[in-house]
Amino acid sequence: MIEIAPIVPAHIDSFHRTLDTMARERRCLVMPEAPPLENPRSFVQDNISQGHARFTALSAGEVVGWCDVTPKRLPIPRHIGVGILPAYRDRASGVDGATT
Repeated sequence: MIEIAPIVPAHIDSFHRTLDTMARERRCLVMPEAPPLENPRSFVQDNISQGHARFTALSAGEVVGWCDVTPKRLPIPRHIGVGILPAYRDRASGVDGATT
């Protein structure tokens, strides 16, 4: 069962692990691994404080995917913004494919 919920600070460590797993696939994200935890922690907390749309896909309380809609500050590849762990892809869970 997948639950979709706004990200909260308690999700940041799990989000970081998911980001790292996806980055190491070297399939969809441009980074070879997740940046140090402090970088996404700061980015997510900034998004929360500014009220930007950032949602997580949760399974048993762990982040298995995410979607964020933030103002474009830098030229960012289109693949960043949505992600789902390989084990949760194409399962008719409402999240299809790795990234969009």
